[in-house]
This record gives sequence, structure tokens and C-alpha cells, in this order.
Amino acid sequence: MNIIITGATGLLGRYVNEVIGEQYNLILLSRQKNEDTIYTDYSIDSLKKIMSENNISTVVHLAGSRIQANSLLDYNNEQKMLSNIFEASNETNIKKVIIASSISVYSDVEKLPWNETQVHTPKSFYGINKMTTEKVSELYGHKYNIDVINLRLSHLYGANEKNNYMINIFMRKAFKGLEIEVHNECIVKREFLYAKDAAYAILCAINSDVSGTFNIVGKEILSNLEVAEKIIIGMNSNSLVVRYNENVVDNILPSYMDGKLALDVLKFEPKYTFIESINEIKTEMEKLENVPEIY
Repeated sequence: MNIIITGATGLLGRYVNEVIGEQYNLILLSRQKNEDTIYTDYSIDSLKKIMSENNISTVVHLAGSRIQANSLLDYNNEQKMLSNIFEASNETNIKKVIIASSISVYSDVEKLPWNETQVHTPKSFYGINKMTTEKVSELYGHKYNIDVINLRLSHLYGANEKNNYMINIFMRKAFKGLEIEVHNECIVKREFLYAKDAAYAILCAINSDVSGTFNIVGKEILSNLEVAEKIIIGMNSNSLVVRYNENVVDNILPSYMDGKLALDVLKFEPKYTFIESINEIKTEMEKLENVPEIY
């Protein structure tokens, strides 16, 4: 089976290549030109050519920004890419498309843990974009008789991501033995999903014969303080946690999902504890020549 992976050089794409590449022939697409991927501008013509030449059966669509933008217009190119993927898939007779969606389509903390039957309530342009991606994908699926699986991924993390999200700063500081600053009460808990577990969820979706939307949950729900403490353990680090403003209310909201549907239908459940995943990430970080504290 030949499977296209869009966004193959991103965080999740690298784990998908590792996990799924052991079982299937992956056609890795990227806007970056390198020897490991096929270059595409994600136009219909470019996608059709690649799909036709490689006898593709399934598309796994990972390409897209993880940045919280300030306008829905910032995601116009992503929506155009999505449309092109379905148009090209239809013209080359591809019958399965798997979409990486997000926990960000939810927000109502009165309904935790969130499940797939709840009404979308995104409170960010990123979440609105993911909600739109799901709905557009479902419409194309009905229009062209394509099986569509939307996977709502929890808060994703993995090795060597070059940004300054909290979890990545914590990992780099622990790796270097530096103090880790943790602010506020640290009562609020969020669910974190190791990117390798997300890749296993995609493998389950590839092997399934269903359509639908599924929450892909992580193994643990953690406060920021617990994240820091477990990273230190997983890194076998001598870093210390330094608390600031412990009496100040957390400025984040809780977020975690119900993963029963994915377990029952896709047969997916996360494999890695948080500490186990951090231990693997440490091994990947040790291969780097330089690990900066901040990017």
C-alpha cells in the first residue's frame, strides 16, 4: 500500500515516517526540497502528478501551522491546500483521507472530558480553522465518496521541535541542567499527547475501514508543575523547579478529552507514559550538536 504523508518534515510527520514506514510505503511530501521527501507546492496539478505516479491508496494530511494566528485569513492557504488534496484525490480515485485535527475545537470546561458528540466551541482562530477543516473534509467525503477520518489530537509534543512552547523550553532546560521556572498555582491540568502515540493512532486509522471523527488522547493529564517534575525525572536531570507567584490563579484553562470512541472503533490507546516519552526524547536530543535554551 502506498500512502501520501503531507507535512512530512514537521513534528508529527517525522514520527509517522518512523512508525508507519515500517509497514507501508510512504510518499513523503514537503515544500522543503531535500532528498528524503518529494517537493510539492500543493497545487492540484502537482498533487495529481504525484498521486498518479505512485498509485496512492490513502492520504494522511498533516501539513499546516501549529501557530495561534491573529486572524482566520492567516489560514487561507491551508484551506486552499485542503481543497486541492480532495480535488486531486477524487481525480486519481483515492478513497481514504485522514486529517490531523485538534483538541482546540473544544473549549467548554463545564463539559470535561470532551467527547465527539459535543458541539464545536473553539475560542481561537486556530481552533476555528481546525473545525472548518473537519467540516470541509466531511463535505468533500460525501461529495466524492471518500472515507474521511478526522483525528482530534491532544496537546502534541515530541523531540527537537524548534519553538518556545512551554513544554519544549522545559525539556531543553532539563536537558541542560538549568532551573525550570513554574508560575502560578499550577492547579489546572491539560492532556499531553506524545507525537509517537499520535503516529500510532494514525496507523490505527489507516488500518480501519470506517469514517468519522475521533479524539486521540494522551496517557496523562498534568499541571504545569507536574510536567516540569516529570520532565526532570525522564531526563535524569539535576535541574530544580523554581516556583513563582504560587498564589496567583492559573491563566490557562483545563483541557482533556474522552478517548473511548477511538479505543472502541479504531482500537487506539496511548502506549507511552509521560516519563517514558521524555526518556525517548532525551535520546534524540543527545544526537544534536547544540541544544539552545531558547529558539
